[in-house]
Amino acid sequence: MADYAAPSTCYQRIYAIVRDIPPGKVMTYGQIADMVAEDCTAPVPAVQVGRAMHASTWYAPDLPWWRVIGRQGDYGVLRKLRVSLRQREQLAAEGVLPDAEGRYDLSRYLYAPAAS
Repeated sequence: MADYAAPSTCYQRIYAIVRDIPPGKVMTYGQIADMVAEDCTAPVPAVQVGRAMHASTWYAPDLPWWRVIGRQGDYGVLRKLRVSLRQREQLAAEGVLPDAEGRYDLSRYLYAPAAS
């Protein structure tokens, strides 16, 4: 494996939040972006959270990335099919099941951590 620099403070904060998502629950990219905005030097849009999830392959391989979904209860517009299939399988193993349109019911599965 290549030698990668340590993840940024912003990515570390994102990873800490994702690690706290309990099995059977999900959070959205935007929800996480709102939580880390104060910890970063610039506003962090939801796409930056997506980049952190992609980079977790190198920085945080044990991260439960599959628990992060789009704000519509879907996989997000930039997901590749094979990633979406893996994500669906991982979520199903935790009891998180999509509806007939392939979306997750956020009123049922959304995790809203208490403000610290």
